[in-house]
Amino acid sequence: MRGLSVIAGCCLFWTQLALAAEQDFPYTAYISQDGTAIRCAAGRNYYATDQLKRGEMVEVHEHSKDGWCAIRPPEGSFSWVLADSLRVDSDGIGIVLHDKTPCRVGSSVTDLWDVIQVRLSRAEEVEVLDAVLRELKKDDKIENSMWCKIAPPSGEFRWVEAASLSRETPATVLASNSDDQLEKRNDNTSTKPAERNADPAPATVVDTAVSRADRWELDS
Repeated sequence: MRGLSVIAGCCLFWTQLALAAEQDFPYTAYISQDGTAIRCAAGRNYYATDQLKRGEMVEVHEHSKDGWCAIRPPEGSFSWVLADSLRVDSDGIGIVLHDKTPCRVGSSVTDLWDVIQVRLSRAEEVEVLDAVLRELKKDDKIENSMWCKIAPPSGEFRWVEAASLSRETPATVLASNSDDQLEKRNDNTSTKPAERNADPAPATVVDTAVSRADRWELDS
């Protein structure tokens, strides 16, 4: 049954995408399942970077052919850059010193950090959040170096399965569920008068989405 639900959800989402195919990116979608993993790349074999709750809003920027959506990194996302590759000003802004500086996608749910989506350009600015000593395995050797934890740079995504997204707002879903419950209760009262004084079913509560900090944009 779970497999059928996933297939149905995926079919519904892609039907919605087909209807909206002429719309420009980005667009808003909502997480449909609690504990949805977002990942560093498109595929379950890539490590998770965070988990999102049902009803959380995401901004979709791209679709893959195999059922994944690239989203703006949610609030709290971060990446890693070698400290020697940055000159950090007193206001916490890092200036990239070298072209093609690798930026590693960070994770709040695992220690993995080996995926590189973006290579930074010389003189590019990044927001530095912290600096820590980290171990990195290179050529069968362990190197200890200072790394800067930064806000995700321009052009870096997180990925989520399309089946875990909905184009409907949480309020719309809640209203639809409430209407269905009211209709069922009305049907029941017409056939079972003795139950008219029964307490109504408790309302389903769906958290509304939290606005994201607008500190990220795609390269033009």
